[in-house]
Amino acid sequence: MKSNKTLTNNILDLTCLKDIVSSDIDEIIFPDCLSPDFLLIFKMMGLLDFKVTYVLTDEVCGDCGCKLHSKGYHTRKPNGIPVSVKDYSCQECGNRIVTNFNEFIDNYSVYTSTVKEWGVKLSEIGEESYEKKSELFESLFDIHLPKSTLFYHENNTADSYLEEKEKQVEQLVEKENLKDSGTYHYDEQFPSQNGEYMSRLMIIDANTQYPYEDFLEYATLFDTEIIEKYFHQILDDIPHEIMITDGYSAYPSIIEEFNMIQQRCVFHMMYNVGMEVYPVIRRITRKKNGKYHKLEEINEKIHKKLEKYKPHMGPITDKKTTR
Repeated sequence: MKSNKTLTNNILDLTCLKDIVSSDIDEIIFPDCLSPDFLLIFKMMGLLDFKVTYVLTDEVCGDCGCKLHSKGYHTRKPNGIPVSVKDYSCQECGNRIVTNFNEFIDNYSVYTSTVKEWGVKLSEIGEESYEKKSELFESLFDIHLPKSTLFYHENNTADSYLEEKEKQVEQLVEKENLKDSGTYHYDEQFPSQNGEYMSRLMIIDANTQYPYEDFLEYATLFDTEIIEKYFHQILDDIPHEIMITDGYSAYPSIIEEFNMIQQRCVFHMMYNVGMEVYPVIRRITRKKNGKYHKLEEINEKIHKKLEKYKPHMGPITDKKTTR
């Protein structure tokens, strides 16, 4: 008697696939409510040697409510994986329905939204080029996701993705009941954006490590007024007592206007001390290494002399007697 268990039942116990019905051991049938992303799991495990077919979850006509009848199959490639998709027709009203992935795949695309979002999420780990991201997808999932597709999707979804992340952070802050401590770190960065240098101003709570909203401006426009404007934007509505900064000469007067105490950053202080000490250490080390090499050369010359004028041991002639 032939077993009706699918390959999924034999290998994995995936409760989310409990509604899957298989016609035989060589085929597995997915309802259209199940994301094609599941196929990547099977692909990574080497379990795609069988036929995959997608069917409607509810094989009923949406117009008249009659049962739909099969009208054959056609092939699609969600995430680059070939699957068979079932077509239907209604004999009562003549309606033709095709199983689709509209819930998971955008129009004119073969990749699921989840897969394309992974490209954005990779940016949380580190700054990788689109070419490297494409190579990573091909290495992990055997998916050739073009770098142009990654760029297009990231360009269209990065803002909404970051807004969602910000909401999550705000919810976490509210849940943890984080309060402004009054002691903050302040510094600037000067990254390049589209070939132009920008000034990025940032304040972080020294106790909770909460990052307040940053401020971007062209580096050519950066001055003390920009710093004062940013301080007002962040500090006016929260308690402020101490500001930790580096040794930039403009900070003391600005911080004094906000009735705050300036604390010099210990790291920057150590760095500044190091900038004075390290050149001396390097100079002494170079002299020491130079003398060491010269000493090695002298020892080598002494060794050669000793070998050349090594004392002769034994008889100095072939005669057994000497005068």
